Amino acid sequence: NIRQQFDSIQYDILEANIDAADADHLPYDSVNAAFYEIFYHIRAIENSVKRVADSAVLNTSTTTAVVECKPQIRLPKLEVPIWNGDPDTFNNFFALYNAAIHSSSYSGAVKLTYLRSLLTGTPRKLIENLNITDADYDVAYKTICDNYNNVRIRATHHLNKLFSFAPLSNEGVVDLQSFLDIFGTNWKAFLNLNISDAHDFIMFSLGFRCLPTNIRSSFERSFGQSDNIPTFEELIDFVQEQVRIKEIMTQTSVKPVKNASPAKHTAVHKSVLATSALHVSPSANTPSPQQLHVTSQSSSTCPRCASPSHKIYDCPVYNNLSLADKRTWLVEKKRCFRCLGTHTSPQCKSRGRCGTCKSSSHHSSLHFTNDSAHPSAGASSAPKPASTNSPAPVVTSKSPIQSLLTGARQALVERPVVVLATIQALILNRFNQWVPIRCILDPGSEINMITGDCNQRLGLTVTPYRQELCGAMQQPVGASGGIVSCVMASRLSPDTRIPTQAAVVSHICHDQPKIALSKEVYERFSHLELADQAFHEPGKIDFLIGAELMDEVLQGGGEVIHGRPAAIRTIFGWAIVGKVPASTPSPSRLCMLTSAMSLDESVQRFWQAEEVVAEVPSDPLHQVAETHFRSHVSRLPSGTYSVSLPFRETSSLPPLGESRDIALKRWYNLEAKLRKNEPLRIAYHAFLQEYLALGHMRPALEPGLCFIPHFAIERNSTTSPVRVVFDASCRDTSGLSLNDRLLTGPPLQKDISDVLTLFRL
Repeated sequence: NIRQQFDSIQYDILEANIDAADADHLPYDSVNAAFYEIFYHIRAIENSVKRVADSAVLNTSTTTAVVECKPQIRLPKLEVPIWNGDPDTFNNFFALYNAAIHSSSYSGAVKLTYLRSLLTGTPRKLIENLNITDADYDVAYKTICDNYNNVRIRATHHLNKLFSFAPLSNEGVVDLQSFLDIFGTNWKAFLNLNISDAHDFIMFSLGFRCLPTNIRSSFERSFGQSDNIPTFEELIDFVQEQVRIKEIMTQTSVKPVKNASPAKHTAVHKSVLATSALHVSPSANTPSPQQLHVTSQSSSTCPRCASPSHKIYDCPVYNNLSLADKRTWLVEKKRCFRCLGTHTSPQCKSRGRCGTCKSSSHHSSLHFTNDSAHPSAGASSAPKPASTNSPAPVVTSKSPIQSLLTGARQALVERPVVVLATIQALILNRFNQWVPIRCILDPGSEINMITGDCNQRLGLTVTPYRQELCGAMQQPVGASGGIVSCVMASRLSPDTRIPTQAAVVSHICHDQPKIALSKEVYERFSHLELADQAFHEPGKIDFLIGAELMDEVLQGGGEVIHGRPAAIRTIFGWAIVGKVPASTPSPSRLCMLTSAMSLDESVQRFWQAEEVVAEVPSDPLHQVAETHFRSHVSRLPSGTYSVSLPFRETSSLPPLGESRDIALKRWYNLEAKLRKNEPLRIAYHAFLQEYLALGHMRPALEPGLCFIPHFAIERNSTTSPVRVVFDASCRDTSGLSLNDRLLTGPPLQKDISDVLTLFRL
């Protein structure tokens, strides 16, 4: 009764302090602490007297009861923390709850009340609909144990924390402490689970997480809901069974076979506008247009060259096309001019702009300049090779074209074979072991190159470095994926080592030589110590030796055995290079093409000619904000990103003002509002408790300089009915808010003029 009266008076004092000046505030915290200290001291004396009286009543065998009163030590109150379902804190919560409540003599209804008050989030929802009865407590306790006290789930959680830890790149105290927090805590927690065969379970977890999702689901269904922990051997047996099933399904599956449509040969029209040649692999029959049609590629491959290693905007084949050819190909494939996607431009939702003119009407690779308006001469000006079947005469035109297949014929062209100098060398891998590779000598290259497949076999460390590569006629052919440092040696003298660096590329050249050479060519040089014993057989090239190593590669003053082909002496042996007459004519296929301009392309070119290209000026503050973001963004070991606030230049702004008083006053008003609305208060505190548990905020260790008020916004939502908003627009005594002191950065939404003019495309 006295306690209720005191709380009522204290609430009235708090209400009066909100509207009163600071000098007129009545003491609240000190009086509240003093009252409760006296209150609980009296309760402790009362309980002590009751225990003495109870012991005197129970001792009925004696007439005199001697009571020895020992001084009572006031222990701190044992509080069970509120648990939100976090597996990392389950052990502490479960141990405290069992010791303080579950093992006590309270009734089931009281225990269930305590259990519900100590849970929040998903765990609370599991038992929220149970009645407060003794019988339902056992159901609630078992439900929590079944969902969160599963040994396998807890062990997998701790191992996943270890497996997903990102390698440290710095040696700072914070990074090393994070390593200790993750590995020390989770490994001890894993060992405390007392799994019978911990090493076997670790192997099982490593293998299980590498399997596809559907295979893991099948394993769980076959394993059932048993409390036993699966073993690594059971996982291997299951995967072997899946392999057997897949093999049987593959052998028994029947694919429908469609009859190939007959080839249709369209005669060449007299009014041919332009021609070009399409080279395909030789075959016995002339391919039909249906057979030459390129089917649509999957989303994981490049739609231009069908390579799975890059996208369309990084495709060297696409980038080497002229502007007119790029637009023609996009129109044929019905792709977007803005993002190169599989939809049309009016349906594009991309916010990207051209990197040159900042226009949203076209992609950066389709930027129109005066140089791109005059493409070089096409295949019509190239010299015609000799053919056994003379092709029909054609007429060329300078008009833009859309190519259509009209006919095909086969010609036999007799050309000499040029042998490039190939060698077989040794190179050190990451384990300091010599590995044989096949190289090609190219004095016309400024750098050395190594293929990505070869470097993957060697296991050499790749230093990130992007280097643009340019081929003949100054045409870009792509970029390197990095640089590796390596050591090479000759098979003839491994002691002579050549340290060098090489750019990592996906592919160097075709197999060398292109065709197998005759036996006579090989026998001519068989008496020499050849640099490549298989120079006459086509083979893959792993390494390109450029001009920077030629002075070390050539030996004996560059001794040469002249002839066709010739032999050049190197430290690797005699390298064969030069022209070799072909023993048989090399077949190639020529396809004659006609062309016609589409109406869609004509209208599009009209709008491109009328479009005014203007450089859009950029705000210098936007550049400062973007530069600040790029230099201060980082990824923490937990996987989250850390970004520094982009403050404006302080010289142009007044000093930071006082913001604590306004934040404190708004907090008092909010607290009064929460006292009058109990559901809102519970939801508000739960939201902030979740913020604290997730690490989004922490108690301040020292007074701050800027205080941000916060308030509640109620929403008609079942999942999050209350949202806490931090008001960074609240102004301090200087007249500026925190948002006023931060850079805004460039706008991310579309410009309204660009949205209104999308109909043009």
